Amino acid sequence: MYLFINTAVQQKITVGLIRSSFLSEKIIKPSKWQEAEKLLSMINQLFRKNKSKLENLQGVLVVKGPGGFTSLRIGVITANTIGYSLNIPVVGIRLGDKMIEKGIDQIKKVKTFKIVEPYYGRPPNITKPKMKK
Repeated sequence: MYLFINTAVQQKITVGLIRSSFLSEKIIKPSKWQEAEKLLSMINQLFRKNKSKLENLQGVLVVKGPGGFTSLRIGVITANTIGYSLNIPVVGIRLGDKMIEKGIDQIKKVKTFKIVEPYYGRPPNITKPKMKK
């Protein structure tokens, strides 16, 4: 069983459990800048709903981008933390067609934990702070 995390789509979080080669259970919630507050509780809810435990995971698939800076970081950091703590593989997949199938093919080839880094898809948009009057 694999955990799927997607925080790349603006204002939406998707988490799911993958059994065999398809997404068997998923939870999608609107987030509007609340990924950090909702993601862990959504994962917990998903496992409770399926009467399963994190310890049963064989790996984590996380959408690494492209997407928003903060939302991607939250999803990728959560996936990396779960993978590191359980010593299971984490695979970063790009948002797009057949991303879950591609991710499952990749994760079956990975044997140990390796850090996934976000892919933002463009340079950062950093502006100067506004001057106070």
